[in-house]
Amino acid sequence: ENKLNHTQHNCTISLRTTHNLPAMASLLRSTVPALLLVLLVLVAAGASAASPPAAESPAAASAAPTERWTAQLLHSSNTSFGTPTLAVGGIVAVLGVDETTHTAALFALQNNGTLLWSTPVPYVEDASGWVATGLTQSGVVALFAGSTSGVTAYAAASGAVLWVYKFAQPQQVSAHPTYMDGLVFVACENGELSAPVVVLDAGTGKLVYQTDDLAFTLVWPTAYGIVVYCGLDPNHGPDETGVSVLARKGATGEVVWALRNQSSTGLNNNPNLDVGPAGTFLYSKPVHNLRVVSYIDSRNGRLWWTLPATGDIDDYDTFTWGNKFYRLMSLNETAFTVQSVDQFRKIVWQTTFESSDLNLNILVGGGGVFSVGFFANEINAFDEANGAPLWRLQVVRPSDGSVDDDLRVLYFGDGVGALHAINIA
Repeated sequence: ENKLNHTQHNCTISLRTTHNLPAMASLLRSTVPALLLVLLVLVAAGASAASPPAAESPAAASAAPTERWTAQLLHSSNTSFGTPTLAVGGIVAVLGVDETTHTAALFALQNNGTLLWSTPVPYVEDASGWVATGLTQSGVVALFAGSTSGVTAYAAASGAVLWVYKFAQPQQVSAHPTYMDGLVFVACENGELSAPVVVLDAGTGKLVYQTDDLAFTLVWPTAYGIVVYCGLDPNHGPDETGVSVLARKGATGEVVWALRNQSSTGLNNNPNLDVGPAGTFLYSKPVHNLRVVSYIDSRNGRLWWTLPATGDIDDYDTFTWGNKFYRLMSLNETAFTVQSVDQFRKIVWQTTFESSDLNLNILVGGGGVFSVGFFANEINAFDEANGAPLWRLQVVRPSDGSVDDDLRVLYFGDGVGALHAINIA
């Protein structure tokens, strides 16, 4: 399993947090300093890691959840969807792909399932394009859709094209835009292929600046006007010598801090990031049979703690939500563990469950933790507070999902053209 490629293909599980990034930014600026102050006090007092609780036997989930609505967007039995993006005003946007005809469209719906508009977009294999949302300087709620040729901005309410930015030459990987403070940060990466970060004005689409290094992860906004990503020295390949964790001022591109020369066991095991309100979580595999989660202060790059895990365990996905870090690990070919770790390095809970899918993804929000099994045709839901199983849902090839925390609704597409809205509890 290529951990980094796997996660970046599903960047849209996480952002997962991106649909809330504009709203999160102001919230994070007010809450994060207090969280980090508490963390500093505990670390100074010698707080230590708690031993992981013993793995529990797989528990039975309750009956399947209720469906809020279903929208049939594509009429094909071979479809894929990107991660739904939740925009201001109760708009749900999603990229849908017909893998048979190699056609794609961007859809925007009200959060009651009513279709507002749709428009054809360039075909991207496996819906690997990315849609971010944010506000232009004039206050228009916009959707920023990436492709291999560039980025197009649409008015979320009407679908009107606001601007188009084209790369000098087509990229091998579809653009993954993210939004912060009136800027759109564009990375074309999949964990192996990489390109400079392109930064655009969200209102006009004009180029603000371009980095001199290559990003091979998503560009993550933080609460401090800083973006964080894993980058490569253009003079090196993505190996043990060329990987860095970089933090730049979003407005200017100035490097705030950098963790250079991150060790790895090769291309497939390069470091990866998940960034949340409490800071930056760096996931790495520095040597064989060792996985390490490092918790870093996003303001200055200070290392707060590390949490190692040894043994022949594959991690299939990671996720940051609130002040916790979640990891999905395989115990063998049919048993998996979901683990919740708080910002003080304490393992809050871990739950085991069975699945035949060796390519599971993880998603957190709305009081739930979800493992999405595209190949097993299922979604497993667990209680975010304690890891207790909530339900298991059979779905034809489910896509990565997004969560509306206020409504406690999970949105995801399937392999036969439908977008679903599921009540979490």
